[in-house]
Amino acid sequence: MANRIKKKEETKSSYQDNVALIMGVFTLIVLCVLPLVFHDFYFDILETKYQFYSVVAIAALVIMGGYGLASGKMIEWFSKFNFQTWRKSMNVCDWAMLAFWLCNVLSWVFCKDWKWEAFWGTSGRYNGVFLMTVYMASYFLVTRFFKLKQWYLDAFLAVGILVCVFGITDYFQMDVLGFKVNMVDEQKAIYTATFGNINTYTIYAAALLAVSMILFTQEKNQKRMLWYFGNMVLSSFALIMGTSDNAYLSLA
Repeated sequence: MANRIKKKEETKSSYQDNVALIMGVFTLIVLCVLPLVFHDFYFDILETKYQFYSVVAIAALVIMGGYGLASGKMIEWFSKFNFQTWRKSMNVCDWAMLAFWLCNVLSWVFCKDWKWEAFWGTSGRYNGVFLMTVYMASYFLVTRFFKLKQWYLDAFLAVGILVCVFGITDYFQMDVLGFKVNMVDEQKAIYTATFGNINTYTIYAAALLAVSMILFTQEKNQKRMLWYFGNMVLSSFALIMGTSDNAYLSLA
């Protein structure tokens, strides 16, 4: 009996480690590759990032589902499903996410015109029901299976250095990577770094500032404190030089 229980616990632990690894890879791709990915410079930057994130998120969902079926965990979960137990496992953020998604779905269902555009978001920077559904699926995958470790945040900050430095050079109109060579002069000021839209860039810089500040206040090691302090200074300059009103909203 003891050996059977031990084997069952080892199997459960192995499953949890494997799904955490899958979600860890997904998280790293979103944190470290998505901010830098581009195709034709700024001319299709929004479409490129939208397609990249959607493909990566759907791939993670398929892999997690396939592994869940292969391991028998998904069948076991459905066979033992209890609504009351499931309801108690939901927190405020989970319900808020479901409510947000449901509002998007209802808005799409009851709209009389532009149903195609409302679903795919082709007339609204791709923020349609499809992307909201991908967001929701990603949210529940990460909150249920991902195991946060500090080095994930360090990787996020390391990539942020590249983005911020590029954004700061754009402020001085250096265009070191030639992103703006074929752009019209009127649009050059509203595109920056590897994000394109200057408002999106400042939100990203604000996230870097917030993460580095939190880690700095909790760190005891002096060398790591210096690392986080440097990130705070760099992201602060990037935020200021982003010249977007969103900077104030992001900090608030």
